[in-house]
Amino acid sequence: MRDFLLKMYYYLKRLPAEKGLHAAAAVALAMLGEEDRMAGSDGLLSGCIRPEELPCSLLDEKMNPALALGAAMALQTIADGCVVIAPVDAVRAREEDFPSLLQLADSMNLPVVFLMEYDEEFAEDLEAQAALGDIERIQADSQDAMRLMPVIRLGIDKAREGDGPTLIECVCSDAEERGADTPAARLADVLISEGFATPEELL
Repeated sequence: MRDFLLKMYYYLKRLPAEKGLHAAAAVALAMLGEEDRMAGSDGLLSGCIRPEELPCSLLDEKMNPALALGAAMALQTIADGCVVIAPVDAVRAREEDFPSLLQLADSMNLPVVFLMEYDEEFAEDLEAQAALGDIERIQADSQDAMRLMPVIRLGIDKAREGDGPTLIECVCSDAEERGADTPAARLADVLISEGFATPEELL
């Protein structure tokens, strides 16, 4: 557990804190295996990429979830139990083709987990789209890595077992509401209080 939480912490420190999906992406990366993939603006990343090798551009707005679907189709054909994670920011999620991508992932039972930056207006639009399919949708606090862990684990395990995609709607609070209580700071408190690390190790 210590190694897992430390890895998650270093991913959190590496990814830009102003990006709404950075905690969810960090948690997902810590959970992925070598054969799994995460889709980013620079292409597909190995699930076991080291934190210091992680490109800061991973969560840029130009990332394309269609890339994740293509990877999931390929992995579904050539390998069992592999998962693709697709971070989707609020800008990209509102593009016209995104609901169609969700529907395609669901209809093909693809092993993909979408981490979508929550947008209340867009979420209501999704509710109104009967053609969206039966993709499982779960809301999660995108600012709390520990609370994200069971939600993302559920999506990954579901995909790994061949039970199709999950859309995790990552609810982001604004900067004023968060204050200095960042996901990395919260996790650091847990690591220190549980004796997994010293403050000096987390600098």
